[in-house]
Amino acid sequence: AASGLGALPFFFVGRLSAKLAGVANALACGVMLAASFDLVHEGEPYGAGYVILGVCVGAIFIACMQRALHGCEDVKFAALEGADARKTLLMVGIMTAHSLGEGSGVGVSFSGAKGWAQG
Repeated sequence: AASGLGALPFFFVGRLSAKLAGVANALACGVMLAASFDLVHEGEPYGAGYVILGVCVGAIFIACMQRALHGCEDVKFAALEGADARKTLLMVGIMTAHSLGEGSGVGVSFSGAKGWAQG
């Protein structure tokens, strides 16, 4: 639900200027980078090998998706075509993988010794 709140202000803005879009992207990038470092920190007790493996698998996934979509010039996604459609498909794929990981994390947290009581 909080993800939708982050997008809410943009429903009231017509077309973003290049400068404002750059600032918004930089802000989003900073928040996601901070969240990534927090996840790395939380994974440290389970072993550096798992953390490194997870980071590498994620980077490889993104690189493979970019490579697969790069050669597709005639990609269409709803009303989008070309580079805009490729960027959108890449973002949807990454967010899908993110949601899978996040859902797994929530499931694991509720499967501990306290189960549903810790929610």
